Amino acid sequence: MTSFGNAPPVHSSTRNGRRRTSSKLRPSDRPTRDYSPFALDRRAGTFDLLVHVHGETPGARWARDVRAGELTHVFGPRSSLGLGALRGPVVLFGDETSFAVSRSLDERRGHVTNLACVFEVGDVADAEVALHDIGLRGSRVVARSTDDGHRVGVERAVRELLFAHPDAHLVMTGAARSIQDLRTALRREPLSHAGQKTKAYWAPGKRGLD
Repeated sequence: MTSFGNAPPVHSSTRNGRRRTSSKLRPSDRPTRDYSPFALDRRAGTFDLLVHVHGETPGARWARDVRAGELTHVFGPRSSLGLGALRGPVVLFGDETSFAVSRSLDERRGHVTNLACVFEVGDVADAEVALHDIGLRGSRVVARSTDDGHRVGVERAVRELLFAHPDAHLVMTGAARSIQDLRTALRREPLSHAGQKTKAYWAPGKRGLD
């Protein structure tokens, strides 16, 4: 997790009644990347980022190499998913790239108990430590398998939560294929819920989805 500070206060704005929830970063001369900030202190001009480092993408290289005192350009916060407009329970599916937006949404909702998360992850132990550290202790974590067999467990967990909260909004984030597969599975036996929002953060071989 990276903390940013010692800068002029970061200002946010509201559009259509929704508080903006993501920031765009441009590390030196590298391409811009979107991240979900949390623990934002506008008076002090500080905020935290949680970055999942994998592969050799520009964002991953920056996250591995960034050092205290390095200049980073920040744009935002801006609207990405519009989660601030959601009322009532939320069931959020994602992966390691979704931890930060989940933490941001939890913070926005005042850390109440109407947010339930299901994450597919490569390392369950590491994921549970990270989720504990950012206050998402009740999240369900499913180990990712090479043959995608874990998606049965993902679907089961999401269905259990939607069955328990039929008025919940379903938010699907993370890997594009995982989102597509979950939506397809849920269509086979639809469950009542308030609506869906989706945001793919990455896909193999593609850069800059968000």
